[in-house]
Amino acid sequence: MEQYQINKHISLKLVKDKTIIYVGDEKFMICKSLILSILREQISDYSGFNSVDDLILGQESTEGMESEEFEISPKDKFWGHCSNLEAWIESDYDTSLLDSSLAFPLLKRLTELGVYDAIRVFKEEIARRLSTGSYKTQTYLIIEGYAEHLNQDELINGILKPAEANIMSSLRFKTNLNYKLIGDFDDDDARERNLMGKIYDDSLLFSVTDSSVSELEVELTKKNPYLISTINDLQKLKNLVIFVHRINSGHPIINFDLKALEELTIITEAPVKALRLKKVNFSRVKKIQIKKIERLK
Repeated sequence: MEQYQINKHISLKLVKDKTIIYVGDEKFMICKSLILSILREQISDYSGFNSVDDLILGQESTEGMESEEFEISPKDKFWGHCSNLEAWIESDYDTSLLDSSLAFPLLKRLTELGVYDAIRVFKEEIARRLSTGSYKTQTYLIIEGYAEHLNQDELINGILKPAEANIMSSLRFKTNLNYKLIGDFDDDDARERNLMGKIYDDSLLFSVTDSSVSELEVELTKKNPYLISTINDLQKLKNLVIFVHRINSGHPIINFDLKALEELTIITEAPVKALRLKKVNFSRVKKIQIKKIERLK
């Protein structure tokens, strides 16, 4: 039986042709197939890929196409996994060097054991990959609850460019609502929530692409009828959902010029004819929905 001790916390064993990771004396995870054995300094050699998640996604997208296959022995796979984990630790737990479904559970387990360096980078890595990771990586982190390890300030300031973080912080302050990160507004639950005019758990939704807000919900009330104007500097915002509570019909409540906006949804308690669109640039908007409901929830 092959066995290798990475450090005092992590070891690997080859058991019945399967590589098993142990944390302490406990079995932690059976390794998946070996995508590649790579060191940190080699990652730039893979043009177009920023992480192992991207390599896996690229491999999945070519399934079914003719390719040259290489047989790797279980022993070689074992030593490949050992090399990858060593590179990961030596690279300060850089989660882009491992499959996220291994890197983040393992990093979390090390924080639970009190490993100082793991604790130091845990939230930083979550924020970094939520900010710049692929859609698949972002979705994994959100679904598995890793985004919830960040409080609102850590989330907004950790994943957004400073100027956009300031805008989002202003929205939070003026509405007294938190913002919940999701992967995509096209997600069925998010779409149903939007069209029903629901605001759950005193929170609004947003999504991020390359450290910029790409989709956003906002709320307009009697107290903040002009709130929409504060988002004009979100230069990559493509999808905007506006919840409109009953507001004095004399207010020009919707006033914005978003250069990248492609989709606009307005969910309103107020009569549709009372909505005033002032200086709104619709030149790039491909889809507009306006829905009147009895009461926002």
